[in-house]
Amino acid sequence: NTKRHKIPIKYLDHSAQMNEPLVSIIFPTWNRAHMLKTAIAKILLQSYKNFELIIVDDGSTDNTEEVVKSIIAEKKDPRINYIRMEHQGGAFARNKALRQAHGEFIASQDDDDEWDPQYIEAQVKKLSSSPIEYGMSYVAYWRVLANGKKILMPPKSALPREGNIYGGDIMRKNYCPFQAGMIRRSVLDDVGLVCEKINSLYDWEMWLRIAKKYKIAHIDKPLFVLNDTPNSNSNNPKTIWWRIDARKYIIREYGNDIKKFGYFHAHISTLTDLLIQAGDIKQARRYLREGIFAKPFSITLWLKLLTSFLGAISYKKIQSIYRGE
Repeated sequence: NTKRHKIPIKYLDHSAQMNEPLVSIIFPTWNRAHMLKTAIAKILLQSYKNFELIIVDDGSTDNTEEVVKSIIAEKKDPRINYIRMEHQGGAFARNKALRQAHGEFIASQDDDDEWDPQYIEAQVKKLSSSPIEYGMSYVAYWRVLANGKKILMPPKSALPREGNIYGGDIMRKNYCPFQAGMIRRSVLDDVGLVCEKINSLYDWEMWLRIAKKYKIAHIDKPLFVLNDTPNSNSNNPKTIWWRIDARKYIIREYGNDIKKFGYFHAHISTLTDLLIQAGDIKQARRYLREGIFAKPFSITLWLKLLTSFLGAISYKKIQSIYRGE
């Protein structure tokens, strides 16, 4: 991961007191011009005012550029910055913004999600009052499914939630998307930027990288809403191989620790489901055998291996019943 150049911190809001650190808000967008006015307006309503908003247009083919420039002309807000780049994907877009960021703290927002108006203020207060060994903080949030159901995240079962969380449930599941976290800029200077080798789960990879070296602070109050939009990468069947490759990358990079802390079988289980969903049953079986070798008494992995011989359709039906869907 490429280290970013250190840039002197500045204060964009001259009315802010000098003890109020600048926050750089990273805002990547691609072909969602219809969402931008609302998304940007909500960011500008934050109670904490000393921030810069860096909008990175990842090569949109709709009228994103026109919409953003009209907002800049209308608002005349010097905190809004617009960068256009050729389409390269979310990781590259975030890094493009990070290399331009001046803030002491880094936050990230997407065009289809919502922060509570107190979000930045609460995060800055939490991270500023935490010892320097705390590299980032994150908030609880509501995940809103496509059917309207709301799920409070992280789940109550996810422990530990703060402090030395590396080795805990963060090893098993990504429960902290970019939009929920705020990072010290000095931490990025240390651990590097977003991983550009994968097109999915790069937020999880970054949290693992940070948590391995730093403690993590947590605000146990939902201050963010993550909306499951139908055309997002996480819900797009066309990007399933992105998720498969990213999961394999995390297993390769953190595999020893994943095994050490007892989460290897959980990764294999998820990877198997993805591979069968993608139609590669043979590869799924190879990973299942590897998982069973590591944890011979895993009933879940044995059941999945046996079920895989019934074919992909039967496998998916049985897994749906098993999950209670």
